[in-house]
Amino acid sequence: MFEHDLFGEPLHTFPDLALAFRHLLQTFYLTGDEFTRPFDGAFYCERIFFELYFGMTTESVFAFVDACAGDAPIEELIEQFKRVILGYGFDASACGAWHGVGEQRSTRFFFVDWPENVIQLYAEQNLERRDPLVFAARRRMTPFVWDEVYSDPHLPAESKALYQFAYDHGWVDGLCVPVHGPAGYQGLVSMLARSKLALSPGERGRLELAARSIHEACRHTLGFGVSPEPVPVMTARELECMKWVAVGKSDWEIAQVLDISESTVHFHVENAKKKLKKSTRTEAVALLVMHGLM
Repeated sequence: MFEHDLFGEPLHTFPDLALAFRHLLQTFYLTGDEFTRPFDGAFYCERIFFELYFGMTTESVFAFVDACAGDAPIEELIEQFKRVILGYGFDASACGAWHGVGEQRSTRFFFVDWPENVIQLYAEQNLERRDPLVFAARRRMTPFVWDEVYSDPHLPAESKALYQFAYDHGWVDGLCVPVHGPAGYQGLVSMLARSKLALSPGERGRLELAARSIHEACRHTLGFGVSPEPVPVMTARELECMKWVAVGKSDWEIAQVLDISESTVHFHVENAKKKLKKSTRTEAVALLVMHGLM
């Protein structure tokens, strides 16, 4: 049994045998110019070890989901999530969400398991704005891997270029789980790997279950995405006018359709905007859609 890593650090200082094994393997680096990250063979062994150590990954996922439904501290659940996904080959992760529309839109990272310098660069360069994974999460309902996004013909060039940012920091593959909720709530759980992975449908399903569980645990703990104000009560005529606004009709055109005066249409549209606290018709329509009123 190993007692020290290659640099002489005692392994018993690590609180978990699996984490000690991971640390031991991460000391095996190739020194040639061709390689700048841990040896792939060591990473593969690490994954196999975790599968065995945690009683195979299926059982670890179900145990984790049960823990998320309990009263364990969120910090403990996040650490458990990291251990679970490592069993599938992912050594880094991030979880966050965005909510609201217009000036009321807010973004929140629940946790980010990246090196500090990567987090700093991501924030300083405002990379969320062109992050290809965020782009895809807003348009997809089911989990996706990096290659599926890269081949998307609708992916902006500036977002595609961001893949190099990940490659430069040693990540070459990832699985992402998008989350969608009421009132425009959107979230994402991203898992990163340093080698190409071939996940089976069953593995993707189990990882999706784990990802959705940790996301909801974080969201619930922080109370993020819960609207502080009740949905405004709209009259039938206000909603009717706004539905026609949503398809691009002018006040005059709506008046012709509803057989009312143009000034009456304008009155109802402006009243709807006032109730929704929005200055433009576009934002008012977006908020009505997010609240499920149209």
